[in-house]
Amino acid sequence: MRQNLGKSTISTNMAVCAARAGKKVLLVDLDEKQKSAANWWKRREIEDDIKAVIVPHDIEKVKEIYGFAQKQGYDLVIFDTKGASDTLHNVIIGFATLCIVPVQPSVFDLEAIPSTANMIKSLDKPFTRCSSF
Repeated sequence: MRQNLGKSTISTNMAVCAARAGKKVLLVDLDEKQKSAANWWKRREIEDDIKAVIVPHDIEKVKEIYGFAQKQGYDLVIFDTKGASDTLHNVIIGFATLCIVPVQPSVFDLEAIPSTANMIKSLDKPFTRCSSF
């Protein structure tokens, strides 16, 4: 996954759509440096069923927050990840019912799709691409 593809924008927009549909949403921001999704949530002045948390880029912490979400009855957990692929991404993909791969119409982004798609396919999870320009 590459940086600055609109992952946080897509994540926050999905959270709002789900909340408007009556879903309880946990938005997990894994980018401790930028904190885009978490900062977006803090700036909101709307009370709804969206909660955002910042979680360290750590497998055990991610497993813990996912377990928390299940116990607390969240309908949807959205992971807003950093732009690098690693073992943690495999854990998150394992939790997923759908993986969304943001792409921009550039040669570099189009060339990166096969490796990301293969990683998701290897874990037998469905995915879709989403243009983020």
